[in-house]
Formats: sequence, C-alpha cells, structure tokens
Amino acid sequence: MTTPAWRGAANSALAIVETLGLSVAGITTYPFSPSGDAYLALARLWGRSLFKAWGVRLHVEGAEQVDFAAPHLYMSNHQSHTDILALYATIPTPVRFLAKKELKYIPIFGWGMAVANYVFIDRSKRDDAFKSIDLAAARIAKGHAVIVFPEGTRSKDGTLGDFKKGGFVLAQKAGVPIIPVGIVGTYNVLPTHSWWIHGDCDVTIRFGEPIPTTGCGRQELMARVHEAIGALASDAPAVAAASGRLPRGRVG
Repeated sequence: MTTPAWRGAANSALAIVETLGLSVAGITTYPFSPSGDAYLALARLWGRSLFKAWGVRLHVEGAEQVDFAAPHLYMSNHQSHTDILALYATIPTPVRFLAKKELKYIPIFGWGMAVANYVFIDRSKRDDAFKSIDLAAARIAKGHAVIVFPEGTRSKDGTLGDFKKGGFVLAQKAGVPIIPVGIVGTYNVLPTHSWWIHGDCDVTIRFGEPIPTTGCGRQELMARVHEAIGALASDAPAVAAASGRLPRGRVG
C-alpha cells in the first residue's frame, strides 16, 4: 500500500518531535544515571512508540539464541535510518552504537548520545580511530553491548554491501562473540535519499547464532559474518507474510 504524501510527512514530523523529546529527556537523566542506562531505557520506548504510531508491525526471530545479559557485539546490515529504532525496540538490555564523531556535535541529539556513553570514532584520523576502538573494547569487556553496522553506511538499494574491518578489530580486541543480525523491511519504511516515512508495513529483526571471534583470522571472520548476515537479511519474512504465515515473535 502506498503511503499518502500527507501521512508520510506527518510520520516524519512525529519522528523529529519524538527524537528531540527523547534527547532532552535523556540529557536530564544524567545526574542520577551517569552510566546512560536510563537514557537507553527511554530509547527502547522511543523505538517501539514510533513504530506503533507509524503502523509498522515489528517482528523478532531467533532471540532465544542470544544471552542478552552477556557482553557481546551485535553486527547488522544497514538499510535505513530506522534500523536504529528497530534495534532499540527489540534488544531488551542497554545497548550502544559505535557512531561517527560528527554526530556528537549535533545540538541536543548529539548531546543525548554523549550522555548515553556512545563510543564516537573519528574515521579521518587513524590513531584516534584505534583509540576509540580500544575504548569500546574496554567497555564491552566490562559488560556493555555495542552495535556496529559493518557496511559503514546505509545501503543504497537495500542489498548487503562489503564490510569494513573496524568492527572486527573491535570484536577481536574485546574477545567477545559477534551476534549477527538481519534486518528486513526498514528500507520500505524509510529508503535512502527519502524524507517520507511509510507505515503499514512489516519489519523483521532476525538474530543469528553467536560467532566466536577467537581461533580464526580477521578475513575468515569477516567472511563468516557477512555470510550469516546475508542469510538473516533475506526476503523470507515477506514470503511468509504473503502466504499468510507471519514471522514469529511480534513486538508490541
């Protein structure tokens, strides 16, 4: 179903208002939650409430394979800006993104990310980038969970692109497993180069089996994770929905 222009604009306006509201509310939590966990609890509510308001039906598969309380690194394909909402909405424990440094300086929004203890990486400076990776690895070792989009940017057409090595350096430094995640459907919600948010569609988040980061070289690890995410991000949920069999584990 095609979303009318007025509805797409209204959905986008709602996203801006709620995101600003979350950032302001999150900043105010810092005095009593300097870890950022209170902010991240609000972020889960943010993701779920926006998807519900847009009429997006969110489904989860494979969550039983993940010990969400254990330290590990999530790696996901990246179809849309709404991937962040979807991951916040479906991961039940505090989780932070490895983010590019430029986002830190966006008024209100970036300040909220800083309060949540995001790890910012300066890709233009090799030494600073590796310092950021060392910081993220130390946090993961202490129990933090971090999400990385190994493609480095959003897909232009929804297909899985090549991976950058930074996230894999991080995973091997931290010595924790990688949880591959496949996101299906967010490209339909907000395609690249579009400002209109479309509702009345399905999004599926699939969690795969943990992949150990020890005992193999980096190139082999990258190939294994790429294969796993590619399989998880297939179009199977759309086929299941068309046949009348919805994916398991609807959220909300």
